[in-house]
Amino acid sequence: MALAACGESAAEPPRIHLVDPPGFTQLVPTKTVDVAWWVDLGDTDVETASLGSIRIALAAEFGGVDQTICTGPPPLETDAITCTVPGPQQPFPVPGVYRVTATLDVDGAHDETEWFIARLGVQGVVFTRPAPAARLEVTAGTSTALELDTSTFAPFALSLVLRPENDAAGADVVIHDGSVPGEILPVHRAYPFDGRDTTGAPVPAGDYRLAAIVTDERTGIRYRTEGGAVRISP
Repeated sequence: MALAACGESAAEPPRIHLVDPPGFTQLVPTKTVDVAWWVDLGDTDVETASLGSIRIALAAEFGGVDQTICTGPPPLETDAITCTVPGPQQPFPVPGVYRVTATLDVDGAHDETEWFIARLGVQGVVFTRPAPAARLEVTAGTSTALELDTSTFAPFALSLVLRPENDAAGADVVIHDGSVPGEILPVHRAYPFDGRDTTGAPVPAGDYRLAAIVTDERTGIRYRTEGGAVRISP
């Protein structure tokens, strides 16, 4: 590494400046969050600088899965660029807590420098029993556990419902009504189910799709997440 000459200050390297989001931001299913930034070239000569690509990514801290948000040439000076989370044709991030990071390739060298720029809390529900691609067999009168992970950050009402799979016009059968507190980290939860709805009536035998409905009347937030299949036998 070259040292600055005596009496000279080290050259200021390029840096990434965040425009949005500020600090800690929440992302809710059915919504999006904009990430906007620009690059300050510091003491780099704009005409001779050879900046490679910039990559904005979500780095999972608690729960979640790492995901690249967008890549492309870096904007110079105050020409801010924005990408949306999730972007077009991108999956909604797995619920959890993420660091939003920016990686800049300088002078064509693959020695990249990463800047932490914000933290993003992704709300949502992830079913683990039954998982979205699985099916759970339930015999009426026999208790079993429905399991899911919640990522909330604020108090919400939570309902678990069964949607008849072979009846498009069939109404949801509510099998749990309750609430979850606001929590910093994703939390694993288990709810007993014995084949009855919240009124105590037996759920008719048949094939259903389990879903969670999350609502917050204060903010108007409402979303639905579907899990795996549930087959109820007499």
